[in-house]
Amino acid sequence: MQEESYSSVAVAPPETPSKPVNWRKSITKHTVTCLECGASFKQLSVRRLRDYGLDGRSYRVKYDMPRTQPLAAKEVTSRRKEIVQRIRPWQKAPTYLKAQAKAQQAVAQGKERQSESVDCCCVLYVPSVLVYSCAVGLRNRDERDGCGVLCA
Repeated sequence: MQEESYSSVAVAPPETPSKPVNWRKSITKHTVTCLECGASFKQLSVRRLRDYGLDGRSYRVKYDMPRTQPLAAKEVTSRRKEIVQRIRPWQKAPTYLKAQAKAQQAVAQGKERQSESVDCCCVLYVPSVLVYSCAVGLRNRDERDGCGVLCA
């Protein structure tokens, strides 16, 4: 009598190196396709990515996406951008409001700059950017500032 041995050892097929996925094709005007499962959404949510043990940062790293790339359809991203530009939330920030109040107070008190020979009331150097600052706030070149002198 011959004994047959049945073993239940799972044999996994050898992993072949997968070809690189082009993430640019996964983001279209109306949908974004999940590169993990292939489903299409308007936005890849944290909840969806958590199903695969990922978050936004690790998903971007895994598929070599730039860290600033939104995980949403282009239409959704542009609509959000329009809303932010219309609402201008940075103007409601406490530091901005405080600077505006200070500028209005300076104008109300009649503070005038003694020297008009200076291009601007003060200059602030930021690495690789030259920004002029005055009582009104930070300004770019060639704009009128609080001192009334055209910045050069």
